Amino acid sequence: MTKDSRKINERMLWDNIARSYDQKVMLTYEDAYRQTVEAILEEVNSTSCVLDVGCGTGIIAMEIVPEVNQVIGIDLSPKMIAQARKKALKMALENVTFDEGDGYATDFDSGSFDVVILANLLHVVAEPAAVVREAHRLLAPGGILLTVTDCMGEPLPPKMWLNLIELRLMKLFGRIKYFSFFRKSYLKALLEEQGFSVEKEAEFHPAPVNYYLTGRKG
Repeated sequence: MTKDSRKINERMLWDNIARSYDQKVMLTYEDAYRQTVEAILEEVNSTSCVLDVGCGTGIIAMEIVPEVNQVIGIDLSPKMIAQARKKALKMALENVTFDEGDGYATDFDSGSFDVVILANLLHVVAEPAAVVREAHRLLAPGGILLTVTDCMGEPLPPKMWLNLIELRLMKLFGRIKYFSFFRKSYLKALLEEQGFSVEKEAEFHPAPVNYYLTGRKG
């Protein structure tokens, strides 16, 4: 797998659904997004510099930007970034920017951010450990990583089994190139292995479990 092929595969689906993403995701995850924003707001303040990796259409960034010093959102999908920029332009906000960027290796200096957000991202990338490792590099000492991730490896009610089969088939036939069926325990271990001290955890959606974790850089 080359770097270019990995990037193309990771952004393929999101380019295709960028225009309809907000409408579709809110049908299922509106409450989960609300809880995510509320949890993030507990960890930031007016001096916080925040990086939102895999920001998508800017759903989270646009909600937290009034309460922080600066938000930068990056995403591999240019079409997702285009949607996020439309929102920022409409609201005429000066302390949020959106740019194409790769969460595996950014151009930012080490220790540039107080908070890094990885929301609904780690289960749809080829190498989640690389993304968490880069987040650790980007955080200042004492900075905090905020993650929320679907855990399709957790037990599902029978009504969700068809969704699970569909996802596995989509991955098998390449419609979704990368998709991990995580357990919560794996994600906690992943953060700890990359140098974070896990401080908080919560579930923001029951099925599939939308699992929230915070990790602090020592």
